[in-house]
Amino acid sequence: MDGSQGILGLAFSRISPFVNHSNTSFPMHHLDSFSLTLSSGVNSAGSKLILNGVDHSRIASHGLIGVTLPLIEAAHWTVSMDDMVVDGQPWSVCGSLCPCKAIVDSGTTFLSMPPSVFDQFAATYLAPHGCTMAPSDAYFVCPHTAMKHLPTLRLVLHRHPFSLQRSDYTWQLSPKSFLVQLQPSAVAHTWVLGDTFLKVYPITFHVRARALTIYCAHGRCRGGPAVPWEVDQLPQIGESNVLVVLKVLLLLSCVAVAAGSTVVAVYYIETIPAYATYSSSLIPST
Repeated sequence: MDGSQGILGLAFSRISPFVNHSNTSFPMHHLDSFSLTLSSGVNSAGSKLILNGVDHSRIASHGLIGVTLPLIEAAHWTVSMDDMVVDGQPWSVCGSLCPCKAIVDSGTTFLSMPPSVFDQFAATYLAPHGCTMAPSDAYFVCPHTAMKHLPTLRLVLHRHPFSLQRSDYTWQLSPKSFLVQLQPSAVAHTWVLGDTFLKVYPITFHVRARALTIYCAHGRCRGGPAVPWEVDQLPQIGESNVLVVLKVLLLLSCVAVAAGSTVVAVYYIETIPAYATYSSSLIPST
């Protein structure tokens, strides 16, 4: 398939415009869970969507250990967020008086922060080092000399920390500049963990159990690309499958769960410059 020829919606019916306002939706039955992996290497294949299953071979070969987090809402895939730690220093961005939540969404390309947190980060780490806001866009472009000043980010979700190294949230634009994959969210105290997060951490979405399992290498959630690239080489726009037109839009449609036999569907997404293709196989579970 070339380009995008439809939407595979994997959110809940409560926020589905297709179920609520359309007679042409096709609810997905017998879905207990689904797993998503996004590769992060330059021009690399390896992204995979598995319905009713996990990628056991990948888990074993990469020594992945899952951390399971309960959902706090069954509309978006939403978990509680306790804080953001920047280079080892807690920013105390969440608290009992202003609790935060994080939505996991593959339909969002970047990682979205509350506007006040984004502004503080930009003023501390971006603007002083020559980074400028791209015209008409809500992201920063930086000179290559600014890379060494970017910190490690640690997102604390339901008491579990997940780190993003500076190579995890940057894209190379040219030999002399790079883009920062952070942006302000539309709602205060709400974070959106988009492809910037998902390309680092494979994840299983548990539909019936209302939970997420995030996988970390050897149980240490220290960040770093899921598919390593050469030292000092950043993913480039137009070549990473994080930007392919084919998206799994978790926010937009529904999951209709019904009793019955379980079917495992595996979708392999292969990145090709300018477009993406996928193939699928249906495997009856045992």
